[in-house]
Amino acid sequence: MNSYVQQGLTLDGLRRAFSTFTRANWHPLTWLSHMLDVSLFGMDAGWHHLVNVFLHSFSTALLFVDFYSMTGALWKSAFIAALFRTHPLHVESIAWVAERKDVLSGFFFMLTLLAYAQYARLPNLWRYLVVLVLFALGLMAKPMLVTEPFVLLMSDVWPLQRIVLAKPTDGSKSLLAPWGRILLEKAPLVGLSMVSSIITYIAQQQGGAVSTFEALPFTTRVANAIISFVTYLWKMFWPSSLAVYYPYPESTMLWWKVAGAALVLLTLSYIVLRQSRQRPFLAVGWFWYLIMLIPVIGLIQVGGQAMADRYTYLPSIGLFIMIAWSAGGGGADNRNLPYKGA
Repeated sequence: MNSYVQQGLTLDGLRRAFSTFTRANWHPLTWLSHMLDVSLFGMDAGWHHLVNVFLHSFSTALLFVDFYSMTGALWKSAFIAALFRTHPLHVESIAWVAERKDVLSGFFFMLTLLAYAQYARLPNLWRYLVVLVLFALGLMAKPMLVTEPFVLLMSDVWPLQRIVLAKPTDGSKSLLAPWGRILLEKAPLVGLSMVSSIITYIAQQQGGAVSTFEALPFTTRVANAIISFVTYLWKMFWPSSLAVYYPYPESTMLWWKVAGAALVLLTLSYIVLRQSRQRPFLAVGWFWYLIMLIPVIGLIQVGGQAMADRYTYLPSIGLFIMIAWSAGGGGADNRNLPYKGA
């Protein structure tokens, strides 16, 4: 633990959290949370770990509230929350005290999603500002949240139904809600994501954490990314042989493994897109999973790991959506939950 973190919450610590790239990262809110723990509990690791457990529990409750408020589907929302609460792939994020950024950013991710649902119900400036502030706090906990604006855009399709993909019944060309307004409201969120991405890249490059293309060729990164997408998917359903560190293979990756993994991804993407009008939750869940993994999939390689269990903490929710709504018949009782496209 950093020396200034061990001093607890101080003005100097506050300054350092926001102005330095400690350990090739910029996540000031995470450092401040560690400092607060020290001020409250000293160096007793048990209490620090308990804070992680509490944050994960709060996020679980918020996840349930998020989907219940958006869909009105009690048991499906509870099922998603239960899977999120107990899945073995999430152990690393919770049990590893130093991985506070996962559970803290997850907490703000859930709050942002809830605030956005309330904004969608009755759009106004103040509700939108709440979304912006919560999202900015999440980015300052862990910049992996840079893809959340795209998750919010997908939620406009389902379950908020601000964008309707059903075929017209009156012969008109489209029933699409006003895309322009909905895309425009994402612009400030995407702007925050871009700023966070730039700061994060600078921090990791200055800290020597970014691998060069000479050390790790781009083709190797792409191959590993394709295999990792499918490996994570497999471990979601069969969480065996979990490890704290997954190294890159010493030899060249077998082409047939890469081709097979690519075929799986393309086939599943084709299936969910074909079903997007009848079962939009499949496409939303699948692309939630894929898009949220992109920042950590290794195309810009940080560290020496090929993959990590902790990276699935929030992306896994997309797969849980697919499971819960498929098993429950696919319906969402949101008839009395009016959301506005503009």
